[in-house]
Amino acid sequence: MDKIVAAVLLIIIAIASAIAATQLINKQWINATRNYSIDASGSSIAIDSSGNATVQIILRNTGTVTAYVQEIDIVDLPDQVKVTFANGQVFLLCLKCNPETAVGSVSFSNPDKVKIGGAWLALPLGESVSMTFQAANAGSAISVGDVYIAAIHSYSEGQVLSFRLVVQSA
Repeated sequence: MDKIVAAVLLIIIAIASAIAATQLINKQWINATRNYSIDASGSSIAIDSSGNATVQIILRNTGTVTAYVQEIDIVDLPDQVKVTFANGQVFLLCLKCNPETAVGSVSFSNPDKVKIGGAWLALPLGESVSMTFQAANAGSAISVGDVYIAAIHSYSEGQVLSFRLVVQSA
């Protein structure tokens, strides 16, 4: 009888070990295949003949995980401009402009899935967001043809992605 109990215990231990190993391998596979990627190629700045600019930032999650965006810095713009998120709204902050803040208009590909939280934008896999800001009298700082680099700072992944903003004629 002792041999049967010992054999059953060995079988139980073997099955439990196999399950634990499978879960560990599965977790490693999921972590290895996580891809944080955002496409912002549709983003641009348009300036009209009066010097008023329209900044449009379009983000689409092309990765395999929900992208949490903390802020977007327009890096080499002369006035240190950043886009931030708070309580369902998006803001364009100009840090050297007295400082000025512009509230942007936002449209989501799926308002039930894409959310702006306390200090971040949650962008699920395959979803997109379009943010538009108006900036008066920007003609003294930017010109048609200028190219600016923008950096997307993730909230939870610790990554920074960059994209280009090209100034076009409106």
